[in-house]
Amino acid sequence: MFKPVQGEELSQYDPETIELYRRRPADQTYTKLLLRMPRIARNHLPVYLDKNSQLAKDIEQNNKTTPLKLLAGFVFFSWAVKQFTKIHYPYGIIYQRSRRTSWSSYVLQRAPLTVFCLGSIYLIKEYPRQFRADLTSDDEPL
Repeated sequence: MFKPVQGEELSQYDPETIELYRRRPADQTYTKLLLRMPRIARNHLPVYLDKNSQLAKDIEQNNKTTPLKLLAGFVFFSWAVKQFTKIHYPYGIIYQRSRRTSWSSYVLQRAPLTVFCLGSIYLIKEYPRQFRADLTSDDEPL
């Protein structure tokens, strides 16, 4: 466990080492950057987040609404799968082949699951990109 160096032991180190390991206030821009970077990129370093910062309040607010978002996603997915299984269940195939299906009902049966899949792809691949900092760009502020 880490024990801070104090008193006489502190004189064993040079000023550069003391400056390197001294406690200093956290810069919120770097904290936000470190929190949003992939864990491999920041080498599993702990990040200190001030509890009174706006970022901490946003995270707490998001944590409160996460169960409702998950429930809404589950309900939509269940409804989309039910719509989709209507056309692939054996009775659905028999029924569908026994009468003509219009393009509107064809689209209405397949659209919910398609929307869910496209939304999932966006949330997994594209949405996180807006939170990643481009460390190679000189124009982008940290």
